[in-house]
Amino acid sequence: MGYQVRFGVLEAGAFSVSQSRKRAFIWAASPEETLLEWPEPMHVFAGPELKITLPRDVQSAAVRSTAGGAPFHAITVRDTIGDLPPVGNGASKTEMDVKLYTGQMVDLIPWCLQQSRAR
Repeated sequence: MGYQVRFGVLEAGAFSVSQSRKRAFIWAASPEETLLEWPEPMHVFAGPELKITLPRDVQSAAVRSTAGGAPFHAITVRDTIGDLPPVGNGASKTEMDVKLYTGQMVDLIPWCLQQSRAR
């Protein structure tokens, strides 16, 4: 049918995501269209080089490794959520006083503590 096809793997950490997440992509375009190049990674990401072995021992990689550097440092979880206020969810409490929609006050035991009591 004449379609142009590219297959490769991208590492999300090299593209502003604060986690190691590899995803396979298949790009295709009709013969009249221009098939775009892979995006250049913008963040240094210290993961293994992304290569997939195809039939006849052909190695396929979507983009270059960032081991030699990239324009920006790696995005950490602290970069992503470090400025959020603390969550007061009562996770360290053994009991929680909760007001129900009826106005009644009840003592609740967190789910994880209920499960550990049953053992």
